[in-house]
Formats: sequence, structure tokens, C-alpha cells
Amino acid sequence: MSVSREDVERAGTVLAGRVNRTPTLRSPDLGVYLKAELFQKTGSFKARGAFNRLTALTPEEQKRGVITWSAGNHAHAVAWAAAEVGVDCLVQMWEGVSPLKVEATRGYGATVDLSPPDPAAAYDRVLEIVEEQGRVFVHPHSDPYVVAGHGTLALE
Repeated sequence: MSVSREDVERAGTVLAGRVNRTPTLRSPDLGVYLKAELFQKTGSFKARGAFNRLTALTPEEQKRGVITWSAGNHAHAVAWAAAEVGVDCLVQMWEGVSPLKVEATRGYGATVDLSPPDPAAAYDRVLEIVEEQGRVFVHPHSDPYVVAGHGTLALE
């Protein structure tokens, strides 16, 4: 998987007006700049990648719906993005996930499955569902559209 600057710039165009432009703050004590993505939709930078991926779905993929595997920020982001573009979303979590994370994900409109006992089993279940139902897997970090969307942080 290779993501070019052009991919990130294209994602920036897709995201313009759809995600928040967040401030960059300087920390003199740390000697770094910090991107305040806590002000982003769903509270993290993950909304950037999720929305970029969901808007790239073909009409046929939109009909099949999406699935993701996450117990937190990526789950929220995909659920939010799916609701924004009108696509059915299933989030695969696992036993013991924070009830607050589950409810937030459901609050964004996703169906949540908590039946697997652990993250590895949940990932395996995602792959089974993709095979059985044809849903599009929105991978948390190994999808070029997701990575390009996240890269828009650097453009700001």
C-alpha cells in the first residue's frame, strides 16, 4: 500500500467542509506542535480517514454496507461516516469492550456485535462476514483511503 501526496491532497478536497479544521498548538515545554483533533468530529483524527474511505465506495459497495473492527475511535469514526453517507454499518467489537465506547458507536448509528471473546476472534469474524455478506471492510490502518484521509492533518 502506497499513498502519495496527491492522494492526501485529493482526500483534503473530499474532506473540505465535512470535517473540522482543527487548531495546531505549540507546546514550548515539549518543543513540539500538537494538532488538537479532540475538536474533530467523533473526537479524533479517525473521522478523516473513515469519511474519505466511505465517500470512495462505489454504488454497489454502498448497497452491501461496511464493516470494521475496533473498540474505540475508529469504530466511532466509521459509524459517523456511514451515517453521513447513508451506508449500513456493522462494527465488530468483542467481550469486555467499554460500555461507553459501545454506546457511542451505536449512537452514531452503527450496529455493534460484541459476541467474539477477544480482538483476534473479532478480526476473524470480520473476515467471515466480508466473505458471507460482501460488506466492505474499512480497515483501521491498512486502507489507502483511510491513510490518505489521516494524512490531511499534515495539510493543515
